[in-house]
Amino acid sequence: LQGLRPSISQENMVLKVSYRVPGTNRRTTITIPKKVVFDERFAKEFGKWMGDRAGGPHKVGVSNTEFNFIKDFKCFLSDYLFQPNDQIKVSLSCKPGFIPSEDLKSHADDIETCKTQYGNFGFSVIVSNKLLRNLIFDKLEKYWFEILYNSRKEVRLAFYSGLFEAEGSVDGNSISWAFGYSLKN
Repeated sequence: LQGLRPSISQENMVLKVSYRVPGTNRRTTITIPKKVVFDERFAKEFGKWMGDRAGGPHKVGVSNTEFNFIKDFKCFLSDYLFQPNDQIKVSLSCKPGFIPSEDLKSHADDIETCKTQYGNFGFSVIVSNKLLRNLIFDKLEKYWFEILYNSRKEVRLAFYSGLFEAEGSVDGNSISWAFGYSLKN
């Protein structure tokens, strides 16, 4: 920690942690909320994250083919978790050979081709914030059952609504729900 020269400042509802990026002289600043309330809004977005998470162990994000799903999670990161908009990235990942339309491209900050892309394309919204991931999302995931068990019915239903939104699919006029979850943890 001493080599990273961290500094912490408080602003209203957030803590800003600034530190030197290891191996460089560049400083970076990350933002975390001082507190999180596991209410209906948080529960729904947390359910989405549990169903369609993206970004790896030091990031918080989701991926989905529906842009409105991505847009809602981006607003959650920005408005609810106080993540700076310039640090939230929306990406469009395309299967090799798929040519995205101008409409799809207009929603993304960057476009990439990925051999492992499921389907022709998918959007993702991700913020790189190790503290947000470790102190909030990983902790809530560890105790998600106990948290939901002790929450109001509306909060539990909001969580399942987000989880089903991540795992469900619509095909024509029929709606099918698929629910998958690893029980290894």
